[in-house]
Amino acid sequence: MPAEQAYCAQALAQTLPPLLARIHETLGEVVEVQEFADAARFVIRGPLVTADAGHGDSIAVNGVCLTVVDVADGTFSADVMAETLARSS
Repeated sequence: MPAEQAYCAQALAQTLPPLLARIHETLGEVVEVQEFADAARFVIRGPLVTADAGHGDSIAVNGVCLTVVDVADGTFSADVMAETLARSS
């Protein structure tokens, strides 16, 4: 099955001039999904958005703001709760 792709836009909280931060738009790729009982962890490749991202930053993926858990080798991971999985695509 081909890897899923995600449209990523990143806004980094530490550089907020009122409500706007640095915003990057890019096409990312979901490279791994780890499923848990009531959540999932997504690993998404996006070298542009991960270049200056860190733990706790917010990255919007298809309109859903995800909190970065880890950044490594051009990918970031984020935990997604069951309610978010049920209400988004």
